[in-house]
Amino acid sequence: MTDTIVVDASPLIVLIKIDLSFVLNELFSTVIVPASVYAEILAGPPDDKARLGLPDLAWLRAVSCDSIDPRIDTARLGKGEADVLSLALGENDASVLVDDAAARRAASALGICCFGTGGLIVRAKQRGVIRSVSDALSSAKDNGLWIGVGIEREILEMAGENDIS
Repeated sequence: MTDTIVVDASPLIVLIKIDLSFVLNELFSTVIVPASVYAEILAGPPDDKARLGLPDLAWLRAVSCDSIDPRIDTARLGKGEADVLSLALGENDASVLVDDAAARRAASALGICCFGTGGLIVRAKQRGVIRSVSDALSSAKDNGLWIGVGIEREILEMAGENDIS
């Protein structure tokens, strides 16, 4: 695992909303968010928990992405995902946190270590940062994370929490 992770909007929003954004700081020495993603979250509704909580994450580094790496096929990616991948390629051995399927495929094709929200939550449990993946996933689903039953089962099995209702 790397010491640096570059984070996309959807996972960061969910982690803030379920009060688990701190796991990023516990698991990685450097947590980067593209400036475009930071601005996207701040543009949310005035009472949005992620919008309100984002400025409090003092350990989070907002970094401008001046250009998209030419190896990235932007046809199926949003601005935030393209910026996440470009910044990760510019860092030394950085991972990414993205939930978008096209962005995950692009990361894999580029040789970038990729986590989804579920995988990050499992890693947090494995490292003793949280106690229950099941509780975290339930809360994440209640706060906008879509996750298929098969993937949820797989995540819970990885965490040693095989019971799913």
